[in-house]
Amino acid sequence: MKLSKIVSTLLILVLMLGATPAQITLGATPLQLQPIVHSASAVTDYGLNGEVRALAVVGTDLYVGGLFTQTQSGVVTGLSKIAKYDTVTETWSTLTDNGLNGDVYALAAVGTDLYVGGAFSQTKGGATTDLNYIAKYDTVTKTWSALTDKGLSYAVYSFGVVGNDLYIGGAFSQTNGGATTNMHSVAKYDTVTKTWSALTDQGLNSQVYDFALVGDDLYMVGVFNETKGGAIKNLGTIAKYNTTTTTWSALPDKGLNGTNSNALLANGTDLYAGGWFTGTMGGANTDLNFVTKYDTTSTTWSAFTDTGLDNQVNDLALINTDLYMGGWFTQTSGAATTGLNKIAKYDIATQTWSALTDKGLNNLVDVLAVVGTDLYVGGKFTQTSGGATTGLNKIAKYDTTTNTWSALTAESLVVASSEPADTSTKQNLSQLIVTFNKDVVSGGGTDAGDYLGNYLLMFPGANNIFDTVSCNAGPAGDDGELRIKSASYNSATFTTTLTLYSALETPTHDGKFRLFVCGTTSVHDLNGLELNGGLSDAQINFTIGPAQSALPETGFRHGEVTQLPNQPAAKAYENTAMTLEIPKLGVNTVIVGVPQSDASWDVTWLGNSAGYLAGSAFPTWAGNTVITGHVWDAYNQPGAFAEIKSLKYGDQVQIQAWGMTYTYEVRESKLVTKKNVNAAFQAEEYDWVTLVTCEFYNPFSGDYLFRRAVRAVLISVQ
Repeated sequence: MKLSKIVSTLLILVLMLGATPAQITLGATPLQLQPIVHSASAVTDYGLNGEVRALAVVGTDLYVGGLFTQTQSGVVTGLSKIAKYDTVTETWSTLTDNGLNGDVYALAAVGTDLYVGGAFSQTKGGATTDLNYIAKYDTVTKTWSALTDKGLSYAVYSFGVVGNDLYIGGAFSQTNGGATTNMHSVAKYDTVTKTWSALTDQGLNSQVYDFALVGDDLYMVGVFNETKGGAIKNLGTIAKYNTTTTTWSALPDKGLNGTNSNALLANGTDLYAGGWFTGTMGGANTDLNFVTKYDTTSTTWSAFTDTGLDNQVNDLALINTDLYMGGWFTQTSGAATTGLNKIAKYDIATQTWSALTDKGLNNLVDVLAVVGTDLYVGGKFTQTSGGATTGLNKIAKYDTTTNTWSALTAESLVVASSEPADTSTKQNLSQLIVTFNKDVVSGGGTDAGDYLGNYLLMFPGANNIFDTVSCNAGPAGDDGELRIKSASYNSATFTTTLTLYSALETPTHDGKFRLFVCGTTSVHDLNGLELNGGLSDAQINFTIGPAQSALPETGFRHGEVTQLPNQPAAKAYENTAMTLEIPKLGVNTVIVGVPQSDASWDVTWLGNSAGYLAGSAFPTWAGNTVITGHVWDAYNQPGAFAEIKSLKYGDQVQIQAWGMTYTYEVRESKLVTKKNVNAAFQAEEYDWVTLVTCEFYNPFSGDYLFRRAVRAVLISVQ
């Protein structure tokens, strides 16, 4: 129901390549970050390949959100940022249109509808747009829909459900379309009337990370300290909002004294809170280290046994009288109970701490969810701390009856690979090859891998958008269909070869294509298991056209002023409202979007701006963002990127966006040839920035021999 609690400070774990762990300061206390540990190999298909930040339960189905794209070993793909795990059959499933195009931080169930919050704008396949940071997924009809006025203006971190009303916490200020404003960091959405409402006094002055309801009072935590309008102060990262009278109240002694509170859980009239604090703001209550109880009847705070924990709490869950908590901690604050690594149990009846089997987990716990007596745990871990249970990979189940850990596995039929690969560009093509993860039916029947009806090859019409969304629905809009001549299946390699009537060649057939491998109609394995569980098709998107042949030319001739022609409309740059800063170099410049043009990017008119190259990750999102700037400008002066070659390991690069500062640290600086596009566009799972400019001017030819690529990874967001 909430954002991964470490987003309370938006800390990004960095691969340190042997260096000591990074430190980020919260207030006056340093929080130690642990490097991500990747297993050398995956012998089973347990878990996921990226961090889990949100969990929600609908019936016996566990919905999972985060930063992943597939199961750890790739048996189930198309899970982009969100997936379903059936806790009865123990199988993973993709959601319609292969999930979402950005990270998921929050999930909440309202009846059979699943509300999803995060940093996305549409479904991964592009069939549903205008989702901007929040979306609804109907778990019965398996359809996505946008919320009124095209969602919100910025990221969603948490949800609270009060009847038919959905309370949303995050970093937004209004709806994306601007029809409802003054919704700073918190808003209400009526799921019946589909209307937005701002809360009294324009909401809060900073982010909201969790909610809990006690009677008519909705409690919320985050990093705020007053309402946005300033009428209610001294909130100290926790506030009460009466949903009937719509009034705010501060809690006793000015709330909590930390930089952030992350987790709330209501148990009767008691409220449990976790986060980064040590006492109340006014100082009347101490030894509340990272977790506390608030009695809403007597309005009193109380400490846990042994004065709490030794580090941050990210989430809370209750099973009977046992309160489970996950986060960064390793033991109680007073050290009476050790081996609590990242997860602990506290019996609220006896007020005693207990470690979980095998001393907890080996890395961060972000989120918890309960299904019966089973506790599902999500985060960054790969195994138990003692190493007895491995292959957990970001998500695990803990049976609270038998006190045993188990990994989440998958038995699914999926497309394991293809030629052409998804998102690739080819100059010509006469065959398509699809490889499944296991043996499928053959012989030409309707459920066979060599049945032509199980493949659909489409190209967009004049609108340049794929209107076709599935095999089951068939060709749609002005899309065109290319007939496939034949399909042959090799049971030894699990491979189907599709032969076309005529080759696709550039430039006569230059354009976008999408191959649907039908799960909705559908291909079966030898045991009757449907492709993608019969819920969705595998989609392979590729382009027939010229490959990107060169990194952009970012410098002009030395010794002369270059007269520039007018910029064509087709090569116009897009304003992003973002700025790039390189403190060491004194660079502070706006970022514009540079479209792809033929085989490269034309940055002729960039001036002193920085250009984000289309085809790389959107700035501040997960992936590798490639930003270029002139080394020598048209006025015969050094350009904005003239000195990036002097940047060293640890130097900082910053992007200012939406009132926040994204800070990156340099990890690598290298010379590459101008033809080596892949060196700059290296794929990354986390948020990286690659700065690119020209180097080594040749006065005889007037061009540049090499490109400088400086790569930096995100370390903090403030």
